[in-house]
Amino acid sequence: MKFAIIGAGNTGVAMAGHLTTLNQQFRLYDRNKQKVEKIKKEGIVLKGVLEVETDVEITDDIEFAIEGADYIMVMTTANGHREIGEQLAKYVTDSQVILIFNGNWGAVEIKEELKKAGKDKIVIAETGAQIYISAHIEPGQAELMTIKKAIDIASIPSDAVDRITEELKDIYPQFNAVSNVLETSINNSNPTYHLPIVLFNAARIDAKQPFKFYGEGASEKVVRYTEKIDEERMKICDNLGIKGVRALDIINSFWDVKHDNIYDTMHLNPVYNKGYAPLTFEHRYLSEDLPYGIGSLVKLAHKYDLEVPYLENLVTSLSLFLGRDFLEIGPDFKNFSVEDYL
Repeated sequence: MKFAIIGAGNTGVAMAGHLTTLNQQFRLYDRNKQKVEKIKKEGIVLKGVLEVETDVEITDDIEFAIEGADYIMVMTTANGHREIGEQLAKYVTDSQVILIFNGNWGAVEIKEELKKAGKDKIVIAETGAQIYISAHIEPGQAELMTIKKAIDIASIPSDAVDRITEELKDIYPQFNAVSNVLETSINNSNPTYHLPIVLFNAARIDAKQPFKFYGEGASEKVVRYTEKIDEERMKICDNLGIKGVRALDIINSFWDVKHDNIYDTMHLNPVYNKGYAPLTFEHRYLSEDLPYGIGSLVKLAHKYDLEVPYLENLVTSLSLFLGRDFLEIGPDFKNFSVEDYL
């Protein structure tokens, strides 16, 4: 099996280190030429639950990166999915599988780009969460805090997922096949957890006051808001005929120790207790979780005439606070039909 890893950020480095320990062949890609040159000279370093220091094959040429790969592993943030899809559409072949980690509607966006290029036969898959929890140290170096115990995966076409899980079972035994990519994208718990904490601690972030994101940022009232937006997300699922999974159940599926409520998942999980809040709004919680997570839910609700006041308030308040309309970013769902993905 040969892999192409698209994106040499902290999760891409984590994947490269992980695949190295499993003696898998891969080629790493990043568009940042300076980063690529650094990694060519110094290799990658992974610390934490896996200790890896190794040279890797890396390139800033995406055509070369995916040449001969069986699986193209997309490890960029959600705001890069459409651009990656546009680039891959030029070179990907029918025998290759595109697998997006932490989908966030990535399969929908990349499918649209491949369709424009007349490549409708390409299999696309996405996971419902990022399997690696890792932190950036410096370009080419990351700390891997954990690899999740289970994550959902789905595909386009939907029946291809069984082949994918079978082919990758020795590398990712955590994969749990679900019915379709609507489930993997809409059952993403990260936005549900992250954005209420960001909104109700915005002044602390703006003042660059360090605090533990979950431990100190998630008060009982903040968690209550989280529960409200999760209820609205489940209402969207019910109305669209998508199998919804509660945020609490999603988070519990990742770990051996289960909790009875969202507050305890945030405060008692030792992995989450290590995490500090961002000290800038130029962060994936805003660039990814807001437009592709919460914003996408609001747009779907508008499309199907559903009332979601808690979700709408979250997007509106952060958009007004930061002076940017986050509903203008991400999938627009103008040509979206649920039936196309079932």
